Amino acid sequence: MNNKKPDVSSFKAKRKMMGYESFLIGYIVLIIFPSIIMTSGEMAWLNILLGVVLVALVLFAYFDKMYVTSVSWGLRAIYTSLEDERYYMNYQRTHFWKSVDIVLSYDIETFLKDKIKELAVMGKIGSKMRILLLDPESKYVPLVEKASGMKPGAYAYYVLQIQNFMLRVKQTSLEDTVVDISIKYYDSMPLDNLFRAHDTVFAYDSRTGTEGGFMSYSFENGLNGYNFYRTFFDEKWKDDTFCYEKEITGNMVENFRAFAENDSISYTV
Repeated sequence: MNNKKPDVSSFKAKRKMMGYESFLIGYIVLIIFPSIIMTSGEMAWLNILLGVVLVALVLFAYFDKMYVTSVSWGLRAIYTSLEDERYYMNYQRTHFWKSVDIVLSYDIETFLKDKIKELAVMGKIGSKMRILLLDPESKYVPLVEKASGMKPGAYAYYVLQIQNFMLRVKQTSLEDTVVDISIKYYDSMPLDNLFRAHDTVFAYDSRTGTEGGFMSYSFENGLNGYNFYRTFFDEKWKDDTFCYEKEITGNMVENFRAFAENDSISYTV
């Protein structure tokens, strides 16, 4: 596993403000309580004023904590349905994706249905793609298939289709187009799905195996959430002890013919 220290220069979460919280406690004990006991009558307005200040301080503390996740981490939206997420991604298609990072495990089948054609177009016009997949021979593959409602052998089948599809993209591209598509594999606990394109990162787990739907988190470019996931992907991708290149063959797929005959995804380019 990777023992390198994280690149803390690329992202940092705002630490908890213990000094401020100590001040708030001291304010209540040393100012609010004595004023309530000592002031009354004409000086009652002082209690009201100090109470208003206390409420303001408490609200400040609350919104300060909200800032960490919603502002400094650039949490753009939380999607709980595929329709909402697709609506946003349709807007993103108007932009040129110069680079795309993808981690696929639980969501491999649904992702291919939604994005395989788009990835072909992006690849043909020179988008740099890095795709990180769970090794189809990993002992964790049955876990992914069970959690995603896939039949045994399905994950290896879709991994093979990604590999072959990307090879066809390179073969059918124009001669003057540099097609930069790389695929690596890892053999570890399955990572959450990750899709970074243009100025947004999507992070989520299983869509099909989660009862009652799923949650997909999107983070805005340049802020802590986006930088965290991009740094995470870069470190995993460059770590030779974690991931590696590998050729996937048909004999790695159990019941290959049955999957091919019932596959509703079109892989033509």
